[in-house]
This record gives sequence, C-alpha cells and structure tokens, in this order.
Amino acid sequence: MILHDETYGGFYQGEYLTIDVYARTYLARSLTGEEALLKLLHEPLKGDDGIRFILEAQAFSRLNHRNIVRLRGFGLSPAPFLLEEYIPGDSLRDKYPQGYKMPLPEVLWYFRRIAGSLAAAHDAGIVHCKLCPGSILIRESGDIALTDFYMATVKGSNICMDNSDYLATELCYFDARRAGGAISRRRDIYSLGAITYELLCGRPPLTTKQMLTLGGEQILPPIELTPDLPAAISHAIMKALDCDPERGYLSILDFVECLEAAYAETL
Repeated sequence: MILHDETYGGFYQGEYLTIDVYARTYLARSLTGEEALLKLLHEPLKGDDGIRFILEAQAFSRLNHRNIVRLRGFGLSPAPFLLEEYIPGDSLRDKYPQGYKMPLPEVLWYFRRIAGSLAAAHDAGIVHCKLCPGSILIRESGDIALTDFYMATVKGSNICMDNSDYLATELCYFDARRAGGAISRRRDIYSLGAITYELLCGRPPLTTKQMLTLGGEQILPPIELTPDLPAAISHAIMKALDCDPERGYLSILDFVECLEAAYAETL
C-alpha cells in the first residue's frame, strides 16, 4: 500500500476506497502497521462548521457499543478527518441487494442489533440521520456495526448541517415529511422501519422517485407484499413509518417492544 507523507492522528493516508457526498474514504496505516479507515471531508470547515464537526466527533468518540464502529481519532488539520475502526467486508446493502426477502427470524436478528446501537446513540444525545443499508457493516464474525456517524446530529448543538445532498440519494430510507420534519430521533425510527420493511418485502417502502414527488404516495403494508407475514408484525412496522407524530413511536425502544411483542404472538 502506497502511503502519503501527511499524517492524520498518527496514521498515513493509503489506498482510496470510496466516496460519498461528504467525504472520501481511504485505508490508512500507522508506522506500527495498525489499519484504520480514514474519512477526509471534501471541504475545509471554518467557524461554526468546524465547531460542529468537533462536537459531533467528540460525542461519537464517547459511544461504546459493540454494534457501533469505534472512532480512533479526529481533527481539522491538515484537513477535516475522522479515523474509524477498519472493518473489512460487506455492508448490509452489499450482502442483501434489493429484491431479496429475508426470513422473519433473521430480520429480527439484525433489527435487534441495529436498534440496540441506535438506542445507545440516542441515550448519548446523538441522532444518526444517515441510517441506510450501506451504513450497516458486517463484521467477519457476522455481527453488525453502524458507521457514518460523522453526519450525525448532536443534541444541544444549534448548528444544523444540511442533509439535502444525502436525502437526494437515500430517500428510500428517510423522508422528513414522514419523520416529523425537524431533526429528531424519529428520523432514525423511520429509517429503521424502512430497512426492516425492505428486508421483509424485498423493496423499500417508497422508491426514491416517489419520495421526490409531492403526491403523498401511500406505503403498502408489508403484509400485502409478503402475505405470510403476521398482521401484528406488519402493523408494528407501519407504525414506525407513520407520518403522524401522534401515532408513531416515541423512541427506538418503543419500536423494539412493539415488534418483539408482535413476534411473541407467533411463537
């Protein structure tokens, strides 16, 4: 691996891996041979944006959960960067492309782990805001780890980063109109509901094209796409996708309790 001269938190930039609307990702290596994932933001951050980045990184670094990627370092120089635990392998999107219908017990296995990591983040005042199958990594052991917390929103900060570019590409898993508009935990609840829906039905609740229109498209209940799905499971997922905050879940744990109770009825 060819290493560049500049160091980021003691790691040298190496092989280019991928890019998204906010950052380029590289494999990085220290002089002792340790590997990490280096994420370099596209634009320099100044003033409030730099403060926001540091606040988010500090909050992320305090998260300690087996299903959340560990942050190893961060900084603004020589460019805004994050160093994350390197997890080789596939994401949930890579392993299960759209069209694949997963059996209910397997869906619940993933659901419990994703929900547990989100609950830990919410307890720390962090809303992920970017949850999709591509941000769920699969370890060699088969367990999962959530990443992309660098676009999270920290409770108590009055600096709000614009997610419009992200929304244009990942609207299948997030719709502000259905998640209550403002940045809140309901965004992650909706995203978890959308991912669970897709794993069971083979497609997201709405397509990106449908999300980008203002026609008020209705989501089909999962049971209509997967007829052998228990009605209580279908109802629990639809509640997570409800556009009315008065009818939706107040927390990730509420969603977990409802879905687990629905599954218990099938045993």
